[in-house]
Amino acid sequence: MKNLLVFFLFLPFFGFSQDIPTFNLDFETVKEAETLPKDWFKWGMPEFEITSDATEKQHGKSAIKVVSKSEDGKGFGCPAYKIPAQYEGKKIKLTGYFKMEKVTGGYVGLLLRIDGDAGSLAFDNMESKNINGTSEWKQYSIELDYPDGAQTIFVGGILSGKGTAWFDNFDVMIDGKSITKLKPVAPKLFPAQLDTEFDEGSKIMEIKLTPENTKTLATLGKLWGYLKYYHPKIATGDVNWDYELFRFMPEYLAAPDHRKRAEAAIRWIKKLGDFEKGDYDDESLELKLKADHKWFIELRHDELSYLLIRLKTADRTGKHFQMGFAPNIGNPMIKNEANYDDFKYPDVGFRLLSLYRYWNIIHYFFPYKHLTDDKWDQVMLDFVPKFVNAKNELEYKLAVLELIGKVQDTHANIWMQDEALSGFFGENISAIKIRMVEEKAMVVGYHDEEKGKASGLKIGDIITTIDGSPVEDIIKKMLPHLPASNYPTQLRDVAKKLLRTNKKVLDVTYLRSEKENNIALTTFPTKDINLWKRSDKKSWKVMDGDIGYIYPGTIKDGDIEDMKKNLLDKKGIVIDLRCYPSEFMVFSFGNFLTPLSSNFVKFTKGSLMKPGDFSFTPSLQVGGENKIPYQGKVAILVNEETQSQAEYTTMAFQTSFNNKVFGSTTAGADGNVSTIILPGKIRTMISGIGVYYPDGTETQRIGIVPDVEVKPTIKGLTEGKDEVLEKALKWIKK
Repeated sequence: MKNLLVFFLFLPFFGFSQDIPTFNLDFETVKEAETLPKDWFKWGMPEFEITSDATEKQHGKSAIKVVSKSEDGKGFGCPAYKIPAQYEGKKIKLTGYFKMEKVTGGYVGLLLRIDGDAGSLAFDNMESKNINGTSEWKQYSIELDYPDGAQTIFVGGILSGKGTAWFDNFDVMIDGKSITKLKPVAPKLFPAQLDTEFDEGSKIMEIKLTPENTKTLATLGKLWGYLKYYHPKIATGDVNWDYELFRFMPEYLAAPDHRKRAEAAIRWIKKLGDFEKGDYDDESLELKLKADHKWFIELRHDELSYLLIRLKTADRTGKHFQMGFAPNIGNPMIKNEANYDDFKYPDVGFRLLSLYRYWNIIHYFFPYKHLTDDKWDQVMLDFVPKFVNAKNELEYKLAVLELIGKVQDTHANIWMQDEALSGFFGENISAIKIRMVEEKAMVVGYHDEEKGKASGLKIGDIITTIDGSPVEDIIKKMLPHLPASNYPTQLRDVAKKLLRTNKKVLDVTYLRSEKENNIALTTFPTKDINLWKRSDKKSWKVMDGDIGYIYPGTIKDGDIEDMKKNLLDKKGIVIDLRCYPSEFMVFSFGNFLTPLSSNFVKFTKGSLMKPGDFSFTPSLQVGGENKIPYQGKVAILVNEETQSQAEYTTMAFQTSFNNKVFGSTTAGADGNVSTIILPGKIRTMISGIGVYYPDGTETQRIGIVPDVEVKPTIKGLTEGKDEVLEKALKWIKK
């Protein structure tokens, strides 16, 4: 749930060599006319200037300098370096020197991040140390467990807030030995990774769909996925199961009837070899969901069904070449899945592989499959034609986006910059900020103050048509391609895209004081409009002399102790979680609100022994033996912007003495995310663990249910009121 600065990077790897590679960890190699040392690159915001510095250094000829030019002190700058994880060991340590000058509103630290093929496996950036101010050169270090499945090591230095920092003389050690003296170990290649027959394409050129072979392809996708996660032979990485699909599909489709198809499937399974029966039933597990194999009935063949039923109890080790679970958390870690990034528009075989891969990950490892509106079996059948008939890259990616929408999870989307989808939604956007209020498109502000006000539209205006189309009709067309857990959150995302276009000017009709008006609304390239402008709200303050107000969206770790000290005697505290917390404050502040340990959440996690089963973990507690707890009222504000960590934080704070939640439906997407990679350079995510109240009450899709429902009104927003906050303050003062 905590944002770990996870970026999608497409940077070149060093090639494998048995010689000891040379690394530029001391910043000494600087190419002429380059501002950064060789092989170093930038992470962070443009307001942070990162350059090589030959005048101020701790060692050798040069160091690296980071200067914050951020007016509000928001964001960070980070020089980073990428190393292939071609080493064996148990511990990894980064050491380095840094110096700082007048660093305020943030911190300086070293950064160490270990990635696998599905995202971050281990991370630290020293943020919790809260190192700032002014100091001379000093050595620091970070040590992490060196995780299984490591593919990439990222090292760097980070400056957050205002000020200047210098970094120099880095070293990376594996089990106490510098990598500058270690020979890389050749990565272990599994037999599945040595199978290259279909690297250039599936060789399945065309499929003409009929109602019969549509059902056949849907059943094949389920069979392929079941074997992928249940057969011990595939779990070992001995078989490239993607490519086995392409070898088998022509034979399966060519079979004249279901009996011949079943016989072909039996031969296919038996080629994998026999398997032993396992004995691993754990009666201590409290199951939430059991694996669903009702689709076996589609096979209409006793011998094949019996073989698959036997496979349910095959002896599995709990390890899988392409699937694992994050340590100490339990969300799925999809690994060793080939990206097929070169195929912008994959052929029909790879398009079906994309459907099969996604459908089966959801079927066996998505903790909320039971909450989708559409039956998941039917989704496979419905989407076979969409994937087979996709005529170009855009149609394929829209089919994927629509499929992702069927899981109804606000964490699920295509989370990457994509040219085809950018062109579909529009390369330009207005400077006007829209919000759906009372299900109407209301102007609530400006992404760019100067450009927005120049448009002529004012706060309170209601947009009714765009280029002659009623807003209601536009929304209906947009919804299938805007995945979210619930309708209010879809409308939240509608508002962000409603004024996107490929045109330079939009013809807009709007209402102002119930009078209809027309305007030619200028648009700008999306890169020129700051759609993600950070809030400038103070992290906390005192209102009306006796009420604390906390805005977690801008909070820093160092603020929490000040808040506790200054708000302890206040009559009430408003915690405005209509944002994403910039700090994880569940326990650091939750313990202040809750004097005794209180259960506030429990999770479900999946299984590799019985894929598709989900069992509850013990409840997690917040609070402790707090001798001086807060005893006033706690008002928590929520709406559709309250998502993931914000929802989790609300659950924890609901254990406080005297609390009420005010607002409206939250985003309904809680739990650590898991990345899924699909052919065509598509990266998406899902909520990877089930999050429940201790009594088992669902949070997914439902979100946090307010004690007092308050929705903003057009009238209130036009008058500049915050009706949710006003309601909370009235309760506290009562």
